[in-house]
Amino acid sequence: MIRNLYSRDGYSILTACRNCGRVGYCEQHGTTAPCKCTNELTERAEIPQRYLCGMACIYYRGPARIPLTHLD
Repeated sequence: MIRNLYSRDGYSILTACRNCGRVGYCEQHGTTAPCKCTNELTERAEIPQRYLCGMACIYYRGPARIPLTHLD
């Protein structure tokens, strides 16, 4: 999976759900966002550096779900 770290409008940033590890966008200064694992907002975590390109702007060849043990 290859995705930009920031959405096209620059308003959202790519994060991972703390419940299931699913990758999705969240407001840049927010800590919660909707996820398919629940009907409520879920806590979000930053994408670990190991899944980002050298310039830290692209989620490069990372899984659709990040293992919860890799989230801070």
